[in-house]
Amino acid sequence: MRVSNRQMVNLVKSDLFRNSAQLLKAEERVATRKLINRPSDDPIGMGKVLDHRKTLSSIEQYKNNITGAKSRTEFTDTLLENLYDLLGQAKQVAAEHSGNELDPELRRGAAQQVAGIYDQVLAIANTKYNGNYLFAGHETDTQPFTECAAITCGEKADLDSNDYFTIGSDYYVWYDKAGGDAGPTVPGRTGIEVDVSGISSAAAVASATMTAINGEIGAGYATRTLDKVEMGTSGSYPEVVDVNTGFATHDTKYVGDNGNTGIIVGEGAQVRINLTGDEVFTGAAVAGGTHVFDDLKALKDALEADPFVTSAVSSLTDNLEKGVNQVESAAVEQSITYKRLETTENHWDKFKNSVVDMLSKIEDADLTTAIVELQAQETAYEAALATAAKMFNKKSLVDFL
Repeated sequence: MRVSNRQMVNLVKSDLFRNSAQLLKAEERVATRKLINRPSDDPIGMGKVLDHRKTLSSIEQYKNNITGAKSRTEFTDTLLENLYDLLGQAKQVAAEHSGNELDPELRRGAAQQVAGIYDQVLAIANTKYNGNYLFAGHETDTQPFTECAAITCGEKADLDSNDYFTIGSDYYVWYDKAGGDAGPTVPGRTGIEVDVSGISSAAAVASATMTAINGEIGAGYATRTLDKVEMGTSGSYPEVVDVNTGFATHDTKYVGDNGNTGIIVGEGAQVRINLTGDEVFTGAAVAGGTHVFDDLKALKDALEADPFVTSAVSSLTDNLEKGVNQVESAAVEQSITYKRLETTENHWDKFKNSVVDMLSKIEDADLTTAIVELQAQETAYEAALATAAKMFNKKSLVDFL
């Protein structure tokens, strides 16, 4: 069979192109150290590579979630430790004043200590983490424990017409429910009217109270410090005295919810990482729980009572003990959560190593083998070039004429 020069040229070109392509792939494998650089290199292998990479991406997201949750849990645990210590101090104060009647000055000092504990507990209850309130449930943008604007958390429905309380020795604050009431008269004091005829909620009552006091006495005077009103100019804290009011002057109300905050730590797996105010502070979500703010308030009131009744203080010891146990239980729950997060993180670390190893076996090239293959392809390509050169450099009879 006759073979034309064109056929020979096409055959040589085809072989050279094939050898060139194989050499290029060998060079690419050495440069990237990867067996698969594009889907066409190994379609089945590329599918496995994509699956493994997706798994690794999910693992990294789970690990990031866990890292953030661990930081939050550690932060919460620190707050609970501080809270545990504060309630322990309050319990100790109650125990020390349960057995006998101490000097009034000592009792006043103890009451001030409890007031300080109250404010520190309130600060813990309203702590933020990364811009969100920790103990508010799902209401992370809402301060969970209202500071009552300063004076009261009582709703309008809880007030009686002409209820009032006194500030220091100069003022008394009274509530006008209907609008246009004459109000009570307290000799030797200036009355401050709070018109609540057009409002109803506790927050609105508190705001109106603040506005009325600031309007009469001066801006900034009605800043609450437990059950005292701060007189900003003198720096003193005259007592706010309940007279016949149907509300408490410094009740702390929980306005968060009982929503659970969970983080995804695996396919279909979540871990709850939050505690609510009802679990830690009010005891509403705990069997046999206690409201720590009410207990602290009652202790302070009992220490300041005249006449002083030791049984009023001793009766609070058990509740304060419940509060301590309540916080301890919350801390234990956080410890369990942290341990679970840590265990899950360790699992993902090990699994990630396994997936990386499987991925490496599919797509990573052995450098030694790749270099040997590259040298073989270079040799084959050079041989093909040499053969082609010999084929087309042969002299014909015309060359000898």
